[in-house]
Amino acid sequence: MSSLVRSFELFKPDHYLLMFSPHAEWVMERVRKTLNELKKARDFTVREERTAYDIKATEKTIDEEISRCEVVYSVVTPASNVMTILLTRKLLQRPNYYVVNFLFSFGSWHNFYYPYVPRTAEEPLVFNSQGVVNSWKDPTIPIPMIGLETNNSYVRTLSETVLKLNSQNRDPVPNYWLELRLNECRLNSDFNDGALRSFTMCLEQVGAIAANVSNPGGLLNNLVNLAGTKEIKVNQGNNQEVELSRVLTQGRAIVDTNLVYYGIHTYEANNLLLPHCVLNEVILKATDDELFGHLVLQVALHLRETSGYLPTEFQQCDVVVPRADPYILDGAYLITADKLAYELWSSSPVSKIARVMLAGLRGVKGRKSDRAMALANLGVFLSYVLEKLSAEERPELCWEKSNNCVKVEWVQG
Repeated sequence: MSSLVRSFELFKPDHYLLMFSPHAEWVMERVRKTLNELKKARDFTVREERTAYDIKATEKTIDEEISRCEVVYSVVTPASNVMTILLTRKLLQRPNYYVVNFLFSFGSWHNFYYPYVPRTAEEPLVFNSQGVVNSWKDPTIPIPMIGLETNNSYVRTLSETVLKLNSQNRDPVPNYWLELRLNECRLNSDFNDGALRSFTMCLEQVGAIAANVSNPGGLLNNLVNLAGTKEIKVNQGNNQEVELSRVLTQGRAIVDTNLVYYGIHTYEANNLLLPHCVLNEVILKATDDELFGHLVLQVALHLRETSGYLPTEFQQCDVVVPRADPYILDGAYLITADKLAYELWSSSPVSKIARVMLAGLRGVKGRKSDRAMALANLGVFLSYVLEKLSAEERPELCWEKSNNCVKVEWVQG
């Protein structure tokens, strides 16, 4: 989806040729909806072709289409090996033929797609027979809101804010990220531990927070962790710690509730299983804490939509996770940041079939794109808090070193 929208913005095509294999038919309905939305901003024609495995027929279709075009941009998805070979051959034959690849910054932004990620996260690599070139036009076409089919307030607020921010920037390929501002408090995507602490201390002095929150330091520290500013590391034994992101690529990971509080939703985790007991605990928290508890609930519901599910009983996770289906637990990583839960699970029979690991926060994340996501999250969370406190001020999300900013306004799902 990102490739469709980013190509529309950069190259402003008059015609799309969509080539897809039969097993990708399920994706096409969403693609068609996206293209129909884009047509509201600028009209174009579309041709669809199922490629199957007939390479000669595929090449004939490509030749028919490009013979009518002055300039051709071919955007190849990572799984299209045959298409890559065919298109590269065409590239060598025609000076007006370009092959495009988008170098997407996954990580924290993995569940979002353009235009709901900063344009910096979708860097284009464009090359022709002469080599790598810069062949695009300024993104002057406003991108409409495309396919945002969710009622989750956290996701909607984040997505709509980033969409507005992209619309304010005409730079087609920016090399800068984001900055979060609230009154005199500022934090950009290069932040370290010291800058993060200074920013949090500054936020404690914001009028509505200082006057209405009994423990502003505690609330803001919770928001900072939930936003995913810090790296989660796990102990593999013998006091050896590794980044959680490495463990998440090695097999199924089942997480305790405290990992939600630490921003597990900002990790790219295709094998993550969220126990049902986590949702129970988060819902109980939300009933007692309208500020932080409600935000955790929104994040947990988003996580529930984007991860796997582990059925459990309706009790505390410390107790019921080890009693879950042993076929699912077998070979999985059980990860908690609660030392008591870690000791309980390590001494229970579940440790014979699953690997129990203790997690903790260990400083700000290393990748700039991940820190940018944390800033955007923190802006969303602060917007909700300030709205609930009936404050007039709102945080602003900006492009670094500029006055291109948008107010972050909490969106009710």
